[in-house]
Amino acid sequence: MVRDYLKGFGIGIGPAKVDVEGKTVWVIEVNTGSQKPYVLSGAIYVRQGPNTQKLTTVEQMRDFFQQSDRIYFVEAPCTEFSIPSAIDQDWFEEFRDLSGLSKTVSQEQVINNLKLILPDGNMKNGGALFFGFVPESFIATAVIRCVAFDGINKTQIIDDKIYGGSLMRQYEQAMQWLKGKLDIRYEIGAGEPRKEIWEIPETALKECLINSISYRDYYDKGVKITVELFKDRVEISNPGGLTSAISLADLGT
Repeated sequence: MVRDYLKGFGIGIGPAKVDVEGKTVWVIEVNTGSQKPYVLSGAIYVRQGPNTQKLTTVEQMRDFFQQSDRIYFVEAPCTEFSIPSAIDQDWFEEFRDLSGLSKTVSQEQVINNLKLILPDGNMKNGGALFFGFVPESFIATAVIRCVAFDGINKTQIIDDKIYGGSLMRQYEQAMQWLKGKLDIRYEIGAGEPRKEIWEIPETALKECLINSISYRDYYDKGVKITVELFKDRVEISNPGGLTSAISLADLGT
């Protein structure tokens, strides 16, 4: 009866019993189940090393489901997105060229090959974010806010812009905004094109901005990526944090 119950959850069982030093020991081999989560008395428990922890907060439960491949924002349907009218056609063609895709491959085929369509025909949120002309009309937090302050604190705002569009367009616009605000000098070598030297290394800004876009948490309502420019620094932040499977200690120094 126990064997049948466990099999119902996809749990395998080893030998029924083994003899150890003249004693009978029953052995049950419990594999990772495929139908997570398993609930006991209405509560979800997870194993962390030698300990069992009860999930008590929404954040813990969301992290658990994400790690179990159950809920990913980019995989959820964007039901209001209409194909092809909501697609940024200029960016799609630019993406096609950058990716070396033949013009003979239809837009529909490209989107299908990238697995951006659900079986019911709806575009995934990930597809809307990447190819959408105005994805923020479907996903309100899908924008970058760029704010410049007069001084080293947030007392006085001297410029405030919000950039939407596809993720690539957001990135390009935010980088262009930074370029227009930061000091840039040029080095000109003999017979070589001039070289731009940014006040803050362009590579560092690109890395931070791309990471903020890639790891943005869209479940955190009302919070946007922000690029804040002060007299002495630039701060780039996004909603989200480490998943419960990773601690700050894991990152080292």
